[in-house]
Amino acid sequence: MLCIFILPFCEPEDAIPLNDYLLNTFFYPRGYCALDLFYSGHTATLFLLTLIVPKPWKFLLLALTLILATLVVWQKVHYTVDVLAALP
Repeated sequence: MLCIFILPFCEPEDAIPLNDYLLNTFFYPRGYCALDLFYSGHTATLFLLTLIVPKPWKFLLLALTLILATLVVWQKVHYTVDVLAALP
């Protein structure tokens, strides 16, 4: 959260706004906020799962992590640096 506060990244101009009722109600009471793109929690969670699962599952989860990382950058949900920062 400190990183988001200190280094707010603006979303790309053609990005689709992701409106979330809970976030807009409790965290952004003035409405949609597009400055909290750092870092990709989905990529981080999937990569951390890759680190803790038994060996037979590691390759599959690593492949899924790379696919997810590519898709969130491609869909302009996150910047590349957001995805790279999510990998420990």
